[in-house]
Amino acid sequence: VDAGELFLGSVRHVVVDEMDTVLEQGFQDDLGGLLHPMLYGKRKVEKEEWKKGKVTLVNGAPQVILTTATMTEAVRKLLE
Repeated sequence: VDAGELFLGSVRHVVVDEMDTVLEQGFQDDLGGLLHPMLYGKRKVEKEEWKKGKVTLVNGAPQVILTTATMTEAVRKLLE
């Protein structure tokens, strides 16, 4: 991905199972690096913009489904 050799432009759905484990094992930045361009393009999303609900997705952004069996602190923080 960092080398620009992975094309994700035709992705329509992303499902991440066991999101609590993904976060606990430290893959949040890696996952964000994959999802951010597909959802927001090249623009940076500010935290305040996100909190106010003023973030818009790019046209054709995929549907993202995150699943977890446990509501850990890391999952709660992600949902804020």
